[in-house]
Amino acid sequence: MVPKWLQLGSPVKVLSRGKTRPLACLLEGEDGSSHYWVVKLPEKRRPMALVAEAVGSILVELVGVRTPEVGCLVLPATPLNVSQGDEWMRLDEAIREFGGQRAFCSRFNSTAVEHTRGMESRQQPETMLALFVVDAFMWHFDRTEKTPNVLWDEDGLIAIDHGRALFELEAVDESGCSQHGPVELRDENWPAHVAFRYLRRQFDQARLVPGNVSAITRRLQAACLAGRVQKDLADWLNILAATHFYDDIAYFVSKRVDTINNLTDRIIHVLASR
Repeated sequence: MVPKWLQLGSPVKVLSRGKTRPLACLLEGEDGSSHYWVVKLPEKRRPMALVAEAVGSILVELVGVRTPEVGCLVLPATPLNVSQGDEWMRLDEAIREFGGQRAFCSRFNSTAVEHTRGMESRQQPETMLALFVVDAFMWHFDRTEKTPNVLWDEDGLIAIDHGRALFELEAVDESGCSQHGPVELRDENWPAHVAFRYLRRQFDQARLVPGNVSAITRRLQAACLAGRVQKDLADWLNILAATHFYDDIAYFVSKRVDTINNLTDRIIHVLASR
């Protein structure tokens, strides 16, 4: 998945979901076609958020989980000076603060509905497992039963909103250098994950059949796709929304790839724990 370059058409609505107040906008692609996109505007307090959105979308797709098509929009350099319409005022507010900078965009799906408990039973176990694995891989703790960040349409699950992934890259010292924490799967975070109850039931059922836990371990190792993640991610790192974070992201991913086997063991431990 390579982010598409988009041109601003017109804002349609300020979306109430999320603290960042994203916009639904009509945007035009390089081929001249226009579609509705969700536009995540830059945040002063979280400069890594848009990079995390892009990285998260790519990693989710790499492990076989559906996620919206992604794009990149360069905000106009000068304010629009509009005073009517909440959506125009929100856009103008962002341009005044971040004019000329890039915004992350995801293709709007008009047929998708928000997740409610029980919907996970519609999906194949492999997909739920892959979602759990990739969130653990990129330290994405913002896909819980309370805030699932999952949509559903007739073809199944769609993973959205990865802005809080890669959270350790937000931690910087006084000089602005990233302070990388230990690479670990923290047991206390994952029972709240939207897929956890479902996977726990699957794991408990598997333990009743000799050899099935080993089969789950093999599926976990396959879901991690370490080599593929490492190779494909390198191909598009340079076109991310904020390329000056290249070293940080490369470090993060290399540490995750180095600890894939440990990640598999830790996930088995979390699913088996009481």
